[in-house]
Amino acid sequence: MHALTLIHGVGSIGFFSSRAFLPAFVTCLLLRFGPEAGFLADTGLFEHVVGTPTWFTHDLTVVILGLLSLLEVGATKSPEARQILDEIDRYLKPAMAVATVAGVLSATDASFVERAIVEAGAGDYLFTAIVAVGVYFMSTVRSRVLGIFSEADEDDDVGVQGLISWGEDLWVVAGLFLLFVFPIVMLILIGIAAALLLLARKIAEVREEKSKVACGNCKELVYGCAIACPHCGQKVASPRRVGFLGQTKDDPADDLSVHPYRLVEKKRCPVCATRFGRRAVKQKCDACGHELMAEKDFAHRYLDYVGSRVARVGVVCALLSLIPVIGLVPGVIYYRMALVAPFRRYLPMGRRFLIKWLVRIVIFILIAFQWIPLLGALVVPVMALLSYTAYRSSYKALALG
Repeated sequence: MHALTLIHGVGSIGFFSSRAFLPAFVTCLLLRFGPEAGFLADTGLFEHVVGTPTWFTHDLTVVILGLLSLLEVGATKSPEARQILDEIDRYLKPAMAVATVAGVLSATDASFVERAIVEAGAGDYLFTAIVAVGVYFMSTVRSRVLGIFSEADEDDDVGVQGLISWGEDLWVVAGLFLLFVFPIVMLILIGIAAALLLLARKIAEVREEKSKVACGNCKELVYGCAIACPHCGQKVASPRRVGFLGQTKDDPADDLSVHPYRLVEKKRCPVCATRFGRRAVKQKCDACGHELMAEKDFAHRYLDYVGSRVARVGVVCALLSLIPVIGLVPGVIYYRMALVAPFRRYLPMGRRFLIKWLVRIVIFILIAFQWIPLLGALVVPVMALLSYTAYRSSYKALALG
C-alpha cells in the first residue's frame, strides 16, 4: 500500500465525518489533476498515480461526484435538509470513505483490481475497514455535539449552524488540499480537531449529568429544571431556570407560574423537562407520559405566554429597523427566537416549509423598503408580526383542533 493511500485514508476520517461527497470529489480532482500541477507533483506523493484515468478518476466519476457535492453543500444550508441528512449521514459517510480509499488504491496501483480479485488484498480491506469505523465513530460524535445547537435552535434563526456548515465546507476543501501538500502537519491538525470534538462531547455530557438532582422521594436523578420527578411524580422543591439553549442553569426559576411554558418553548416536557424528539404539537413525553397540549387551557395559556412578548419585540425591532441594512439582521434573529421559534419547532415539516416560503416571499418585498427613513422603521416590526401571526395560527389549529 502506497504512502498516498495511507496518508489519505487516515486523514480522510477527519473530513468524511463532516461531509460525505465533498471529500471524495476533492480527492478525485487531486488524483486526476495533481500529477500535472508542478507544486503538487514536487511533493512526491503522486509519483505512483497511474497515467490512465481509473474508475475513480474517470470523467463520469468527476461529474457525478461534483453534482452530488453541490447538492450536499446546498442541502447542509437548509435546516430541514440537514435533519434528513443527519438520519443517513452516519451510514453514507463511512461508505463513501471506503469507496474513496479504494479509489485512491486503484489510482496509485495499476494492479489493484487484479490483486483484489486474485489475492483478496486482506491488508487493504482491513485498512479500509478501520477507516470506515473511524468515520462512523467521528461522525456520530460530531452529530451529538452539533445536536446541542440543533435542539436549541432547530431552524437556525441565530445562524450558528449555517456558519458551522460553511466552516466545514472550507475545512474539507482546503484541508484535503493541504493534506496532500503538508501531510504531517494536517494529520496533526486533524488529530487535534478530533480531540477537541471528543472533549466538547464529554463536556456536554458532564454538564447534562451535573444538571440532574436526586428526587426527594425515590432518589432517582431528575433534571434540575423539572417540576416533578418522572419516576414517582414527586414535586421538585426548587426547579432551576432554563437557559437560552434549553440547558439547565444554576439559579432557580424566576417565576414558577410561567416555568412550564418556558420548558415547552425550549421543546422540553412541562413536567419532567425531558426533551421532546418529534416535531408534533401533540405528543407524549417518553419519560413521564405527559401528553403535551392535551389540555386546551394549557394550550391557550402557552399561546398567551408567547403573545405577551409581541409589544416588546415590536418596539425593539422598530429601533433596530431604524438602522438601514445593519439593523435588519439582529432584528430578524430577535423576533424569530422570541415569537416564531416557540411555535415553529413543533410544526410538521410540510406545514413548516409551506409557511416559511409564503412568509419569505412577503418579507423579500418588505426588505426593499427598509432603507427608506422612518418608513423603514416599520419594516422589521411588520415582518415580526406577519411571521408571528402565520406560525401562531398554524400552531393554534393543531393544538386546539
